[in-house]
Amino acid sequence: MSTLFISIVTSSDRRTTLHPRSVLRPFDRSGSCAPRSRAFTLVELLVVIAIIGVLVALLLPAVQAAREAARRSSCMNNGRQISLGALNYEAAFRALPKGTNNAVGKSRGGNTWYDDYTWFSFVLPYLEGGNAFHGFDLSKPYLGNHHEQARAFYVSIFDCPSDEQSRIYNQPGDGNPANNNNPFNRYYYNYAANYGNTGTAQAPFVVASAGERVEFGGAPFTYGRSIALKEITDGMSNTMLFSEMIKSKGEIAGSGNDWFGSIGDITIGRGAHDFSALWPPNSPMPDIIEWRCPDDPGIVCDDTRHPDHASINVTIPSDVNRSARSFHVGGVTATRSDGSTGFYNSDIDRFVWRSLGTSGGGEPRVQE
Repeated sequence: MSTLFISIVTSSDRRTTLHPRSVLRPFDRSGSCAPRSRAFTLVELLVVIAIIGVLVALLLPAVQAAREAARRSSCMNNGRQISLGALNYEAAFRALPKGTNNAVGKSRGGNTWYDDYTWFSFVLPYLEGGNAFHGFDLSKPYLGNHHEQARAFYVSIFDCPSDEQSRIYNQPGDGNPANNNNPFNRYYYNYAANYGNTGTAQAPFVVASAGERVEFGGAPFTYGRSIALKEITDGMSNTMLFSEMIKSKGEIAGSGNDWFGSIGDITIGRGAHDFSALWPPNSPMPDIIEWRCPDDPGIVCDDTRHPDHASINVTIPSDVNRSARSFHVGGVTATRSDGSTGFYNSDIDRFVWRSLGTSGGGEPRVQE
């Protein structure tokens, strides 16, 4: 078969020969020969959207994990600074600050014994919190109209950023911290002192579940007196100073502006100023508290045993205890008596955790 060629006569009478394999492109409206544009089909658009959705689903947990890692690091640094503040206090007075200013049942100034200073106030000058501390007159009890403005001073280092809502302000009066009219106003915070391995009462022994007997092995903080570092015979690196708790945030029905459960209320000695190492971090075993449990995420407590707060006016029931808790994934941060800080998993063996909670239990060296 012979090859067919097409001849086109131009205005200059020249002949242009086109090969049969050449493609004749249509002219656009402007008269130029251009390729025709192609739009996305609906299927292609849906595929792109699906791919973007998968990428977001993959990246979002990574971003959240990175943010939580940063928050946990910040929280751990806060704990380290608080621990160093307590050790700086010890360097000045040759003993750690008192857990509470008064011994249990020993009141002053007409106030209940626990409505007074805790370790929180004593470490403030050693945490660059002098402005907050100097508002207090230590010759007067912590609570009362005389300290309204001092108690309204917020100290951010005592708040862990992983506990989402900060500045939990209890009994604010008219709601303006600069214009308080309530003698019991105060902030709630996240860091608590180590009161040993039995409970808030530091009872000589407690009987845990299934008849397990746990004997008190000493603690770096107690009521009404300071503990010297030489009393920490288990070793500074093997004895915790501070750990975390999740603070109460909402009101309990019928209680006005009060969080009667005393969760995060570390500035007075009603119990939330300390944690006990009876149970591991974030334990499913409920905290045993006096008065009423707040209904907040992360708080696990039982208020049925001591519904009347008057039970701690003179003494503390031996079963009252609060475990270390946090919103960190898988555990809590805790500082040790040598100023070091660690992260302890929620599944840590309870005997190891209790040994870290004692200052003179005689246990062998333990590791994180």
